[in-house]
Amino acid sequence: MLAHHYLTLKYTHDSNQKIFALIRKENIQEETILRLASHIALAQKIWWMRVQQEPIRIDVWNALPIEETILLNEETSKDWLQYLDLITEADLLSMVPYHTLAGELQEKKLETILQHLAFHGTYHRGQLALLLKSHVPEIPSTDFIRYTIEI
Repeated sequence: MLAHHYLTLKYTHDSNQKIFALIRKENIQEETILRLASHIALAQKIWWMRVQQEPIRIDVWNALPIEETILLNEETSKDWLQYLDLITEADLLSMVPYHTLAGELQEKKLETILQHLAFHGTYHRGQLALLLKSHVPEIPSTDFIRYTIEI
């Protein structure tokens, strides 16, 4: 399962970067698009902080400049991938206590959190693709099956 999570996190990073690079290249400044792109990267950071038991002082819906979003995606993805190199299969079943953004105490298996990261990014990249269609002629493919063919 570690290999599976490594692949999905790498896919998430690479797919995010494709979309974020398009936003930068086309110099798109629409706040809704920037906020949604930022949200993807900020949520990954928040989950990283939760797993590391760090206090959360981030607004998950901030609209960051696209350069900051790209850097945050790079840094957080690097943290997650290095982390996977340090843990065992058994660690995937460990419970991670955390507080929701509303302050509610929750607990989830690490493997569930890792799967959520991939699903969350995919969900919001789909929203971004729809919004970007009115700004650019072509959206790069971020389909997982195509990604596995390309690597």
